[in-house]
Amino acid sequence: MLPVEKSAFHMHGDGGENNTKFISPDSHLEVVFDEEGNLVTDSINIGTYNYVGPDDYSGHSEYDMDPYFKRGNTEGMEGRGKDAEYFLAGEKIIRFESSDNAFERVYRN
Repeated sequence: MLPVEKSAFHMHGDGGENNTKFISPDSHLEVVFDEEGNLVTDSINIGTYNYVGPDDYSGHSEYDMDPYFKRGNTEGMEGRGKDAEYFLAGEKIIRFESSDNAFERVYRN
């Protein structure tokens, strides 16, 4: 499971601040679950394929994040741009951290 800072682009909408993101051992595949443990499949929060894993920030930015900023997650979407996405991500992190018992709900054993 990734920390909230690396999940914030998948935490949009009502209750989205409680979404959790997991990546495969090779860092290429992502899945996102809501606070009830349901797989998230909406086009805004869906897990995506990583060409470069998030541990390689430079490569991940160039090949995964920058295209997302321009085009969004799915065909037909339009990205909001880098500045808007980082602003929204910051809001999601703040909402998560100020949510009652969010840490316990998301990181429960």
